[in-house]
Amino acid sequence: MSRKQFRMFAIVLAVGSIAGIPSCGLPQQLDGVSVQPSAVHFLTPVAGATANLKAYGFYLHPVATKDVTSQVVWTTDADGLVTVAQDGVITTVGNCGVVDILASITGSPHVPKGQVYVGRATITVIDTTDPLCPQN
Repeated sequence: MSRKQFRMFAIVLAVGSIAGIPSCGLPQQLDGVSVQPSAVHFLTPVAGATANLKAYGFYLHPVATKDVTSQVVWTTDADGLVTVAQDGVITTVGNCGVVDILASITGSPHVPKGQVYVGRATITVIDTTDPLCPQN
């Protein structure tokens, strides 16, 4: 093997080994949570309508986005509008209004101690027959 071929081989080997390193040696760490879709509109207050929410975690070391829907705790700030299951399925209960659904994660091996990450989606249940309800 000539000197030029050896040098090229060494460069290719070095680049290949660097590209194969998944991170900088630090453990993967969560840096944020997002809920998709971030807004859901139900066009009628009929009970039993459903929609699916997904939670995505944004990670460092290496940079990645992962579906964390099953790892978050789903909550709502008002129980009388929709319910939310732990798989992210929301169901209307028959009333109109606006509510936030929260997806929070803490205590995971990828979350720094004491840190809580929260994603949010706004749910609107419209009732065009009631002037006190959202109209669009």
